[in-house]
Amino acid sequence: MRTNFVIVAGATIFLLCQGVLLYSVRLDGAPSKGVKVGAGTQGRLVQLVTREEGTAARQGPKPRWARRQDPPPPAEVAAGARRLRQAQEAALRRWTRPDATSTTVFPPGHEDGACVGSGPPRIGAFAAVVMVTFDRAEYLARALESMLHVHALDPDNQLRFPLYISQDSDAPGVQEVIEQHLDKLRYLQHREVAPPIPSNKREILAYYRIANHYKFIFQTFFDCFGFARLIILEDDMLLAPDFFPYFLGLGRFMDADPSLYCVSSWNDHGQSKFVRDQHTLHRTDFFPGLGWMTNAGVWTSIREAWPPAYWDDWMRLNSTRQGRQCIRPEVSRTYNFGEHGSSKGQYFRTFLKPVTLASEAIDWASEDLSHLLPDEYATRFEAMLASAPTLAADAAWTSAAGPVRVEYASLQQYRLITGRYRMLREWKDGVPRAAYRGVVRVRNPNGVEVLIAPVPGFDPGAAAASGEGRAQEPGGAMGRRGKLVTRSITD
Repeated sequence: MRTNFVIVAGATIFLLCQGVLLYSVRLDGAPSKGVKVGAGTQGRLVQLVTREEGTAARQGPKPRWARRQDPPPPAEVAAGARRLRQAQEAALRRWTRPDATSTTVFPPGHEDGACVGSGPPRIGAFAAVVMVTFDRAEYLARALESMLHVHALDPDNQLRFPLYISQDSDAPGVQEVIEQHLDKLRYLQHREVAPPIPSNKREILAYYRIANHYKFIFQTFFDCFGFARLIILEDDMLLAPDFFPYFLGLGRFMDADPSLYCVSSWNDHGQSKFVRDQHTLHRTDFFPGLGWMTNAGVWTSIREAWPPAYWDDWMRLNSTRQGRQCIRPEVSRTYNFGEHGSSKGQYFRTFLKPVTLASEAIDWASEDLSHLLPDEYATRFEAMLASAPTLAADAAWTSAAGPVRVEYASLQQYRLITGRYRMLREWKDGVPRAAYRGVVRVRNPNGVEVLIAPVPGFDPGAAAASGEGRAQEPGGAMGRRGKLVTRSITD
């Protein structure tokens, strides 16, 4: 009995010592004084302490604008990223405000800081093109390959559409990709002063950081560089061959029409089963985003009210839009391949992957766009809507003659119809995606236009304002979606 007791007591003391050792290591990264450590454990602790102290020594104190609660980049910085940082430091030493078009690498900046460069842009520059990126290096490489290829189709694009990359923070891998293309584009970097403070603890900080990055971009290109127009792309987009002619022609049209809010290359209902005509353009009350252009006048009108988060939702509010509209194509001029990110899984497979990317090289500068003028477009639209017979959803999908109309009398009924067609069912502030005056246009398998329209007397905007369907209204960012309706007549 006494022998057993001694053995149990010895084992207990040994376990207690091990617990004290592990606890001290977790607290301090090193063993407590007076505790003996075996050779293997001692070696691991030495490696841990050496690695932590070495990283701290190499990093040094961060400047004020770089303080962010993100993991630091790897200790072994790749050569491309290192050269970018050296160029940023050189820009800081050589200029107070580098020139907008002759500078390749700009010093870091943030939305509440001073300009990182100054204008004006070169004579002949039509619109700056900026690709927004964060940490998806592989996606960025693919998107840049597409953008640079399409940009090179016309030598005049080099002057008309100067190319920029704007990176949020300094995620590993991204700068190496950018550094390979600095002979064709220019580099900006957004660095936040301090982590944003969300309105409640359940919100995702990324949406605040994205809004701050976009504010930095708008301020830089409009207020500092002095560009008249700006095209915004994301790092998971492929471009159609007529992408730049599209914005050249439509940008000039937008300049002459103050009722326009933006020109977009994207159709939310651009899945292959819903589209046919690559020459067709529409006006819409819904802000599409995803490869879009706006001008300095629009930025001036919204600048002072820029939101701290969810900038795309905010752009779709009636109070922000102020009755202005966007131009969007029937067949998209951008294709979103970003399965991994804010949009993924079933949503990507159902709504993004099937989108058709335009393939024709259309000269939009020579196209007659007069039918898009607000009064002309409204007159033609109302005449077409009045002459379209009203059918049930299933009958409209198989109709061989058209256009035809499918009516909804509530926002809930609209969601049921669009769910039946396996469409995006989202609206914002009473405006369905891609809608004009509450009407959404798609084509059935016969190429007939199906007009999903409110019944006479029903105003979706007024219904939304009164609270109808508000509990079901999804968010605007592509990661904030309602559930899919599985019953479909289009598959």
